[in-house]
Amino acid sequence: MSIYDHEVAQLIQKTIYLQILRATLEWDRLRMRQLKMFVAYNELIDKVILSISNDLFDLKKQLRAKNAKIVVDDQQDKKRYVKYIHNDYAFETEYLNHNIKVACEMMLRQYFWI
Repeated sequence: MSIYDHEVAQLIQKTIYLQILRATLEWDRLRMRQLKMFVAYNELIDKVILSISNDLFDLKKQLRAKNAKIVVDDQQDKKRYVKYIHNDYAFETEYLNHNIKVACEMMLRQYFWI
């Protein structure tokens, strides 16, 4: 029996990606103030951020139920280093920034129903 759980690894990855997407949307929103349609864009982004926050809450509940949690989330030069604990075992993984960007763009399109 393997101690590695693919489902937990996917939950960890989705959690990391959604945290990055939410932070990116919050950062982008601050830079959109000079747009003529800022109020409408801001409302749209608020709804997406709220949906992401709700999804993150659900993901964290799922991780707790599986006895897993993220203990290190560190942005490095060209990758993001993540360490998580699952059933008292430590796991380390890295996500390349390019792959994170592509995944976050795809996720954002799903939230925008594109």
